Amino acid sequence: MAIDRRQQLHDVLRFVVFERYFRQRTVLIQGPVGSGRTSLLCALADEVPEEFLVLRATGSRAEKSDDHGVIGQLFANPDLAPGVVGAFDELTAMRAVTPGPDPGNGRCRWALQKLAQELVAATAERPVVILLDDSHLADEASLGDLGVLWRRMATADVAVVVTQLLPAQAEGHPWLSEVAVHPRTRQVRIEPLSEAEIEAMLAARIGRAHARVAAASALAVTGGSPLLASGLATDQPVRSHGAIGSGELLFGAEFARRVVLSVDSVGPSTRSVARALAALHHAVDPPGQAETLSMIARALESDVDDVGFRFGELESAGLISAGRYRAAVAADVVVSDIPAEQRAELFRRLAEIVHFDGGSDESVARLLEGTSEVPREWGVDALWTAALDDMRHDRVETALARLAAAARGTADPARAAAINFLRLRLEWRTNPVAASELLPLSVSAATDGLLGGPEVHQLCWYLAWYGHVDRLRTLVDGSATMRAPDDRRLVDLLVPAVFTPARDSGPAQPDQPTSDDTYVGTGARRSRFSMLVHSMRTGATPGLIADAASPMLASPFLDETFEFHVTALTALLQAERHPEAIAHADALIEDVRERNAPTWLAILLSVRAELHLRSGEVEEAHSVAMTSISTISVNGWGVGLGIPLGTAVLACVAQGRHADAASLLQTPLPPEVFETRFGLAVLRARGICRLELGSTDEAHETFMQCRSLALSWSIEAPTYAPWRMDLARARLLLGDQHGANRLARAHLERCATAGPRVRGLAAQAVAATVPGPERIEGFVEAVDLLRQSGDRYALARALVDLGNAHEEFGNSSAALVAGRRAAVLARSCGAHPLLDDPLVIRSSGGRPGEGAGAGSAFLSDAEQRVAMLAADGHSNKSISTELFITVSTVEQHLTRIYRKLGIVSRSDLRAASFGQPWGRSGQRACGVT
Repeated sequence: MAIDRRQQLHDVLRFVVFERYFRQRTVLIQGPVGSGRTSLLCALADEVPEEFLVLRATGSRAEKSDDHGVIGQLFANPDLAPGVVGAFDELTAMRAVTPGPDPGNGRCRWALQKLAQELVAATAERPVVILLDDSHLADEASLGDLGVLWRRMATADVAVVVTQLLPAQAEGHPWLSEVAVHPRTRQVRIEPLSEAEIEAMLAARIGRAHARVAAASALAVTGGSPLLASGLATDQPVRSHGAIGSGELLFGAEFARRVVLSVDSVGPSTRSVARALAALHHAVDPPGQAETLSMIARALESDVDDVGFRFGELESAGLISAGRYRAAVAADVVVSDIPAEQRAELFRRLAEIVHFDGGSDESVARLLEGTSEVPREWGVDALWTAALDDMRHDRVETALARLAAAARGTADPARAAAINFLRLRLEWRTNPVAASELLPLSVSAATDGLLGGPEVHQLCWYLAWYGHVDRLRTLVDGSATMRAPDDRRLVDLLVPAVFTPARDSGPAQPDQPTSDDTYVGTGARRSRFSMLVHSMRTGATPGLIADAASPMLASPFLDETFEFHVTALTALLQAERHPEAIAHADALIEDVRERNAPTWLAILLSVRAELHLRSGEVEEAHSVAMTSISTISVNGWGVGLGIPLGTAVLACVAQGRHADAASLLQTPLPPEVFETRFGLAVLRARGICRLELGSTDEAHETFMQCRSLALSWSIEAPTYAPWRMDLARARLLLGDQHGANRLARAHLERCATAGPRVRGLAAQAVAATVPGPERIEGFVEAVDLLRQSGDRYALARALVDLGNAHEEFGNSSAALVAGRRAAVLARSCGAHPLLDDPLVIRSSGGRPGEGAGAGSAFLSDAEQRVAMLAADGHSNKSISTELFITVSTVEQHLTRIYRKLGIVSRSDLRAASFGQPWGRSGQRACGVT
């Protein structure tokens, strides 16, 4: 029993047992649902001495219609005196054969009086205690009988204890009203638990320290109801009694069960009000209590005053306060307990009332979420408007649920098309597999002309993502919206730039500036996008590509502009504007992580992995690429999986993890991927992996496949498809030096306007195919270009080639300098195979970790920074200013650098190709711009 009822129990027990000089004694215990009336009565029954005869009965809503059911419970006690039993049996038999609405008249009334006489006589031998629990649920006939017996036993040694629900209806049974005002009636009112009492209750479960902090919150959400408070205490995990608590409460199954029990205990009418109030609790802008009463009264077709009385019952039960549920979880529990059909009808009626009362679309939408049917177009309007607001705040799951409900409710085909396309966009953002199921609806709507140009353009993106090239072309040819030449030309540019090959109609040309606001917001923005895509496909200068890409990245980052941001990032990557691309990519990734958009995040991470790879950060490239792949399901990736997969394979090869690379290449891919640009990335990675493993013939065959695809799609940009360079390397290994040279020079010619990385790799490829001093000159040019690009891995490879060329022509000193620098770079970027090159091993004094002096061949980070600035011609004083160190420290660093590298001057540092590669942050090392 609840700890705060001990004094009340003591007072009632003393009155019933020890104050017998009053003869008949009556106690009326009153309290709301869950207050502990029954607990107090049970405790009293346990404490009554054995010399008393206890007769017990309990009212029940299920048995309230059974006449004389409660009186039958009282007189079923086997310890009753024989005279009492006989009188009761006689009364029961008479009622069985006496017709009429009031069997208490005539002979039955006489039999009832005889029962009273026998009971009074019995009390002379043994005092009687009558306990009636939940009198408000007792049948009317039994209460009438008890009234007769009670009046006739005024001088008998009998105690009558009755529990009654508060607040009570004014039209309660006359006997209970009579008892309440009788001078010999002791009334006991059970009050809510205090904060101190709740603290003591919680302390037994979670310790006093936690309970002291949590008690106020528990009182606020339970209103002091012992039923709710004890359930809440049961849900709390057992904690250390010595720890200091946070005050946070857990709402579990026991609290939920007791909420339902409380609502069920107050009766059907009050339960209906509780359910309606729980439904309104979900409204974002709940009305005041008067408005709430009015809404519920209309929804239930009830009287406002009656609803107000029901509010009083719920408040007494600790469930609500000021017309609102004390705990939102309690409202959720009540809603979930409503049968499905009743819930749908209730929410529909309330949504209609809120709408016509001028409530917000958000409030109406929240109510309509609980319905099976959306009532007419006003409901669709509310759901649509609320879903758009959800999108702006990245509440994707809520927006999807509302759009699905709106799609079921509208009868307008055009509106249904717009709703389903928005669902497609949101599903693709979070779950591309689920989005694919909505794709046919939007394709059909676009073909019928029910979607506008912007929607159809974005639909083309999704078709390309899933590799539906044929359906894409059919859509563009058949869509009523896409028949304008400008629209078709823009799709011809958009899709091949990102995913698929060009249409058979020939290479697309960029749009001219126009004032038509049909796609990305303004004619100027549309023109920039067209120029950007055209420039990327044709291999325009990096400056032109960057100028077109940068303004697009400044546009708002929305569902409808996401593909433009990705295209612009890809363009900056192609233009080798790595610092700018890294800054934008990192900012977008940080933003997207908070926006419930795993598909966006996966794509941005794949771009970031490429940026790591092109900066020579092969370990980071592999890690980010694998994170990108795992962010969404492989099936959801579509053809786009080719890009992060290719990056991960190349990063594994660079680290010497050939088994991992081969395993990644076994990843199942949709066959459509090899009809897209992404297929080139996978094929190229497969060819390079085979080349590194010594399968030169197979690598050559793979690079020939890349050649065929690139030529058939008219892709000439060396960043997209460097197949000539790859084939040159394979043919060189196969002994065809002349063919390798021809391919490498052809590739170099196409790199004239490219960035330093692409030109450096091309120069390296050409140098590998020429004899004599020309080879050294070519490798020196490659090293210079790659040093500018910031790709540490490519620079390390080029240094190895340069060192081996120097050694081949007898310049051992220069070879060792290049080897040392290659070792430093290879170790910094995790390119372990380069550390096994014989030249690198010799120039480093052994493999890293072998011998006591092995580490002396490598420079510390501080020494590398000084070496890079010195190689660029900075004086010692300038270096000290730049790095915030003293001139003496600079001199000490240079002394150690010269000793480790075996050189004697700054010119030797420049010969060792110390440069300023781009760091992880996108800024040059040492802060030099």
